[in-house]
Amino acid sequence: AQPWFPRAALTHCDPDRLARLAVVELPGGTWAGAFPLARKALHGRAPLPNWHSWRHPNQFVSAPLVRAGLDQLFWHTLIHGLEQGSGPELALCLSDLPLDDPASDALFALCSAENRAVVFDRRIERPVLNGKASPTMEPKQRRRLASLERKLGRELGEPEYLITRDAAEIEGQTEAFLALERSGWKGNCGSALACSLNTQSFFTEVLREGSRVRGIEFASLRAGG
Repeated sequence: AQPWFPRAALTHCDPDRLARLAVVELPGGTWAGAFPLARKALHGRAPLPNWHSWRHPNQFVSAPLVRAGLDQLFWHTLIHGLEQGSGPELALCLSDLPLDDPASDALFALCSAENRAVVFDRRIERPVLNGKASPTMEPKQRRRLASLERKLGRELGEPEYLITRDAAEIEGQTEAFLALERSGWKGNCGSALACSLNTQSFFTEVLREGSRVRGIEFASLRAGG
């Protein structure tokens, strides 16, 4: 975890300053885990005061950051701490919580052991690389991509793949990327980063601060100059 990323998210994507960073500390001050939360008076349309997981607009998986092996301790301390220090909140609502994550397994085990109700109001499936293994691709898919690459070369010019961690190069490509994204279907439906000053500023600051410490890798595909 890098502090420059959540700092940018909270600065630009929480205009009402609703988010609170819940931290579970070990003796000595070491963090066992952290999770951004916010209070809500409603759950959907229901008048159900609750704590809910806070996330920035471009975040599609919302899991706590927990030190390996401390998942059960984290959830036990967090939930009991919220109960002791909260007001009228009746529930902890976690959107986009991955079901195949050790922290999620620990949460469900704790709820079962303490006889706490767990309710799923919706489920979604989304392709995500978990970093545990390289993505595999069927031979047919590889041939299809190779064919598309040759077609791209014939129509526009030889494709060029560029990957950089250089801060100056990344800064020079940021505006070009934002303009390119907004020029397509994402711009038409209002979901491009540059369609909102908040998300544009968030993205720009993340690239700037991340590239400053060489924590950002910028990849691009070009064809035709």
